[in-house]
Amino acid sequence: LNINDFIQKRIIQKTTHELKEKDTLISEDLLLAKSIQKKYIHSEVDEIDNLEIGIYFQPMIEIGGDLYDIYELKENYYRVFIADATGHGIQSALITMIVNSEYDKFKLLDIGPGELLEFFNDSFIDNYHHLNRFFSGMIIDIDMKNEKISFASAGHPSQIIITNNNVITFNSKGRLIGFLKDSKFEQITISFPVNSKLLLFTDGVFEEYSEQKKLLNEDGFIKIVEKYKQYPIASLIELIINDIRTLCGVNKFNDDVTVIGIQRT
Repeated sequence: LNINDFIQKRIIQKTTHELKEKDTLISEDLLLAKSIQKKYIHSEVDEIDNLEIGIYFQPMIEIGGDLYDIYELKENYYRVFIADATGHGIQSALITMIVNSEYDKFKLLDIGPGELLEFFNDSFIDNYHHLNRFFSGMIIDIDMKNEKISFASAGHPSQIIITNNNVITFNSKGRLIGFLKDSKFEQITISFPVNSKLLLFTDGVFEEYSEQKKLLNEDGFIKIVEKYKQYPIASLIELIINDIRTLCGVNKFNDDVTVIGIQRT
C-alpha cells in the first residue's frame, strides 16, 4: 500500500469503529428507554370478575408513542385510557411519559370522561404548550353494575363494540389534546351487556400497507374484525394481528400498534 491508501484505510477503520460504538450506545439507550416505558404502560388490574382482557402492544421500534392504562376506579367500575402521541420513536416516547404523568393527576377523579379530558387538556397546555405537541386519546368508563360504558374522545379514531353479533363503531366529538385550551369533549353513554366485546386501538392497527403498497385503512380493519367477531377476546386479537401481519408480508409494521380487547362474561 502507498501512503495515501494506508491513510484512507485507517480513516475507514476509525470511522467504522466510531459508528459501531455509537450504534451500541443507541441500542443500550433504547433498551433502557423500553424498560422505563414498560413500567408505566400497563394495566393495574390483573384479574377482573366478569371481564376478560386481552392486550397487544407493539411499538414500531423498541419504544413508541402509544400509551394505555386500565384502572379500577371503584367497585365494579373501571377506567380505561388509550392514547397515541404524534410521531414515532424516542420523541413520541418521551411525550408519552409526560402524558402519563399528566393523566395520573386526574384519573382518580370521580367525574365523567368528558370532564376529565377537559382538565387533562388544559393542564397539558398550561405545562407543555412550549413543546407544540399533540396527541389523540380516549377515556372509557366501564360501569359493570349498570351494564354501560361512558366515553369521550380527543381526536381518537372510532373504536369498536361487538354486541349481539354486530360490529359497531363508536366515537364522540373532541379535539386532540394540546391543540386548544378550554376545549369541550362530548361524552356519550352506551349499553355494554353480557358477552359484549370492546376493541380499543390506535390508528397504527389500520395504517399498515401490503407488499403492493395498498393501505389497509379503517374499512379494511373492520372487515377483519367482522371475520373473527365470534371468537373470545384473546383469540380475536391474535387472529386480527395475524391477518395484518399476513397483509404486510415481509414489511415491518409502519406504525406503533396497540389493541386492547375487553369482553363481558
